[in-house]
Amino acid sequence: MNDFSEHPINPISELEVFICYIVTKTGVQTRRQRDRSIKLRDEFGRIATWITNQMLRPSNSNGPLAGDETEFDALELCLACVHIGGERDEATRRHRTGYHELKSFRVVAASALLIEVDAFEKGKKGGGYCGLKA
Repeated sequence: MNDFSEHPINPISELEVFICYIVTKTGVQTRRQRDRSIKLRDEFGRIATWITNQMLRPSNSNGPLAGDETEFDALELCLACVHIGGERDEATRRHRTGYHELKSFRVVAASALLIEVDAFEKGKKGGGYCGLKA
């Protein structure tokens, strides 16, 4: 948020990061802001992909489960990330207005959870709907 801001003290908002578009007061971006928005889109996509892969990593391997792994590890991890993303922790909040309550992690975690639920449902015999057997 600081790296893509024009002012060294005031970071861009989380909404601007999430939509990958630097918003101006007039509504028209300068060439520099347009270039930063493109770089911001690439960087946010890279980070969101990395976070999603970290959540899905345990069950993405098609080989046999090793050690204490279960088929539900990634599903449980994604659900835990959605839960943690929704909690409010007053002790770890920063006092600067730009950094508290980052909500986009919840969206990334929820999308990873949906990917994992979809993969789990497709892997079940009978497919399609929870609780129904073919």
